[in-house]
Amino acid sequence: MPTESIVVPLADRQRLLDGLPFLPRPEVSTWGLANLEISVPIGSFPVDGAGATLASGRIDALVGGVAANITRGLSVLGVPVQAHLVVADDDLGAYVGGRVQRWGNVTLTKVPTAECPRTVVLYSDDGERGMFMDMGTAISTRFPDAILAGVAGSALAYVTIARMGRPVVGAAAAAGVPVAVDLQEVDDIDSAPVRFFAGLASVLFLSGAALPEPERIQALRRVAHRDGVPIAVMGLGSAGAAMTTDAGATVTMMPAYDVRPVRSTLGAGDALAAGFLAGLVQGMDPQRCLHRACLFAGYKIGAVGATEGFLTGSELTLLEAAVDHHAAAAESEPTQGPEHPGRI
Repeated sequence: MPTESIVVPLADRQRLLDGLPFLPRPEVSTWGLANLEISVPIGSFPVDGAGATLASGRIDALVGGVAANITRGLSVLGVPVQAHLVVADDDLGAYVGGRVQRWGNVTLTKVPTAECPRTVVLYSDDGERGMFMDMGTAISTRFPDAILAGVAGSALAYVTIARMGRPVVGAAAAAGVPVAVDLQEVDDIDSAPVRFFAGLASVLFLSGAALPEPERIQALRRVAHRDGVPIAVMGLGSAGAAMTTDAGATVTMMPAYDVRPVRSTLGAGDALAAGFLAGLVQGMDPQRCLHRACLFAGYKIGAVGATEGFLTGSELTLLEAAVDHHAAAAESEPTQGPEHPGRI
């Protein structure tokens, strides 16, 4: 059956999510690219002039790519991950694949491609960043049918809004596996790719960065209602995150948390998604998942590299308890109370 013809009703997608807490060992499968990520400190934007700059110990060669970032975040939080990643057969791919294979809680299935995708990230002292990307042959790589069949063994499948993800969501729908889809930054919620992926997602993530600020919450509500998404989460950068769990009827707001000094905002949205999904497959309610996800992302941006700087599950729980204790104490002093989650 062509993937474009598959439609999963909201009630069926919700039922798949409701079964997650009862699984004995919920594994998440991730699907996408693993690329070489070079992070370079530049002081400030715009980059000043030409010439050579000595940055001893500050230029990092790490693993990147959205699916790889999610894989790493989930695994550090203690969630077993079946990672299906496009990894190149060249020397750079061997370096990337070797690093992924050393991650705990990860079973890696490599999908070969000829040329390793590469990303150069310039980051400033205030945490802002710019990126240059060369996806090479990886962007057109497809998952073989034999590998796609592996989605049936996972509790939940995570994909990004890339063409290679279309067969994955189709296979997951056929196998009765809930799908989490990350739309990343979208400026048109009516586009065909958005409608296709949102129409199959049990959990939908998207960034509001490319949308005008006054339109962000309405866009979240609209896509959740129109496409029947059980849980939709929008990252709002320094404003935190928003979530709807009732097809857009109401929206829960969660503030961002200033956990430690910001070094790079790269991977903040991926950390938000990983933190949320970890809580979900571990049986937490969506409100707590969003709270922990914002804490997880707030801590992560204190490190350089999209697959670096993650809290473990126990560390996140300790941070959550400390923040909740501080909030409870502050409530006794209304004039000094922090911003709290709310519904609109």
